Amino acid sequence: MGVELTNEDRVKEYLGDLFDPKLIKDIKRLTGGFANFVWRVELLTPLEMLDNQNVMIIKYAPPYVAAWPEMKFDPNRMKFEVAVMKRAIDPDISLAGITVPKVYRFDKDNKIMFMEYFDRSIDLKQYVLTLKTPLQPDLASIIGNRLGKFLARLHLAGKCVDRQALFDGQDNNHTALVMSKATVYGQLNDRLEKRDQEDAIVITIKKAAEWAGNELMTQPVTLCMGDYWTTNVLIATDAEPATCRLGVIDWELSRFAPPAFDLAQMLGEIYFLLRYRQASDALLTTFLASYQELRPLEIKQLKIMLIHIGLHLIVWAVYAGWVPKEDQKGAEEIYAIGAAYVQHAWIEDWTWFQNTPFQHIVQKVIA
Repeated sequence: MGVELTNEDRVKEYLGDLFDPKLIKDIKRLTGGFANFVWRVELLTPLEMLDNQNVMIIKYAPPYVAAWPEMKFDPNRMKFEVAVMKRAIDPDISLAGITVPKVYRFDKDNKIMFMEYFDRSIDLKQYVLTLKTPLQPDLASIIGNRLGKFLARLHLAGKCVDRQALFDGQDNNHTALVMSKATVYGQLNDRLEKRDQEDAIVITIKKAAEWAGNELMTQPVTLCMGDYWTTNVLIATDAEPATCRLGVIDWELSRFAPPAFDLAQMLGEIYFLLRYRQASDALLTTFLASYQELRPLEIKQLKIMLIHIGLHLIVWAVYAGWVPKEDQKGAEEIYAIGAAYVQHAWIEDWTWFQNTPFQHIVQKVIA
């Protein structure tokens, strides 16, 4: 049996084989992780192997989902994650204001990664939710702009990547595709089971979901992050427009797929922030505008994007806590919005989107 970094003692023992364990000042398991065990380790002195830093993140990928041990998950996911992170940090993708953590070391046999720690940072979702007042439009615009540019640059560079070289002889990260499909499309029937299955809206939702899910699994258009949403974006707790720096983390679901799914996942979560927390749509509009400027969407990708946004709202609004379970009215309202997005995108009724936050991107694509 290989090394399993599932508790603090095992982390300390593992590190003791690499350097003097007396250098360890603190080991803390980080919360919020779902699939892996993630540790923050602080040392008494910087180490050369950490680029002369004294704090690092250690990530261990077990052969199951860390938060759900009964669910098996191929630990080889980490080799895909490391490979894409090393590519995404290159200057044709990363920018001064947004990048990925540097990988210091990868233990391929035990699926353990040492990577850069982003000091005084918090994920973007929690950052916005914990602000005393809504995110200011100037900072929101900078964040949206950087998120859009980074993603566009990833998708542009991804079309030219040697796929088998990147993925160690494989043409795609098939485990990531299966997991990604399961998180929305695999949950959809559960969300719809109490509704009239003969209802025209339900029938359309299922038909559109089947088509979009098939596009995800069979159309390896470009390299995608695979889990691009607000929880996987780090931001400094004291972020200001002039100094804002973002870090994109958790790349284990990276794969080759239609780019619309990366866009839609982020937009679905930004929509939740806009509806339930934000007073300004600057984050959403600048994200889309900056992406479109570098990598214009085609109609097919627009259609996938809007369908997936709608499905995201249907599947995650209540489950993720945006709408309390007891709030039946609120649940029906967000279901109706999500269902309408799916319906109108499915039949390509683009005029319907004129009164939505996505009116500008729709107008640009269909012009």
